[in-house]
Amino acid sequence: MDKIHSKKRGIYELVGFAPVLIWNGIFFIIPLLTVVWVSFHRSDIYGGILPGWTISTFIEAFQTPNFLTILIRTIVISAICCLISVGLAIPTGYYIATLPRQKRLRVIFLIMSVFWTSFLLRIFCWKILLHPEGFFKSVLVHLRIVSPESVLLYSKGAVLLTMIHVSIPFAILPIYSAADRFDFSLMEAASDLGASTIYSFLNVFVPGIRLGVLQSLVAVFLQTISSYTFSGLLGGTSCEMIGNKIVRLILLQRDLPSGSAVSLISSFVAIFCTILFYKLFNCSHKKRNS
Repeated sequence: MDKIHSKKRGIYELVGFAPVLIWNGIFFIIPLLTVVWVSFHRSDIYGGILPGWTISTFIEAFQTPNFLTILIRTIVISAICCLISVGLAIPTGYYIATLPRQKRLRVIFLIMSVFWTSFLLRIFCWKILLHPEGFFKSVLVHLRIVSPESVLLYSKGAVLLTMIHVSIPFAILPIYSAADRFDFSLMEAASDLGASTIYSFLNVFVPGIRLGVLQSLVAVFLQTISSYTFSGLLGGTSCEMIGNKIVRLILLQRDLPSGSAVSLISSFVAIFCTILFYKLFNCSHKKRNS
């Protein structure tokens, strides 16, 4: 009887997961396998895929003079954006979690409302603000923070600033979700034992929401490392990232195998960095508990 019930439960679970499996199969697994298949082939001058298997596309990608420079630049800019975004999101999540329920819902609504605005529109707004004759540049020149000859647009700083602005909501939401489940009586206990507010925040609150911090880091990093619109619209030629190289190989040079190979390399780098995040968090957690 128990076996019959377990089989029925397994069938019900399979039926329930069927839409998810079909969706992922059509829009994730099949495209991924197609990219892997294309990356091990060569293309002709018209952009078609030639028969025969080869790994020369991966070798040629690493032999490209500026490939490693672009890859390292992408990782560094994404990591900096990730750290700053999460660093700003942690106190924000703490503040939201300590608010009364009604005010908390209003603040979350305001954070979610940024998703109603087009992603490209927000980037173009920063492009207008950072323009040599834009508002932001005029204010900084008026305050004598920058000189009139300085260039804010088409720089790494402009790319990083816009990436942080777009990524902060993705960093706040996982941290707030973890902070909402945090037991704030632990901080009161630490305060009763003589710990300062900053010490309690850094050594009680932050370790207590470490899973939310980890999710925030991964979400921001994976979003920024694969993006190409930031550097394409705000960075110019001095701040090319790996996404721009993939777009150029596929759309301009019509070299699908090379673009697919570079895409797979960047995906492996993103997976490696994600695993590294988990390893570092596990090591720090074990050292704290030992």
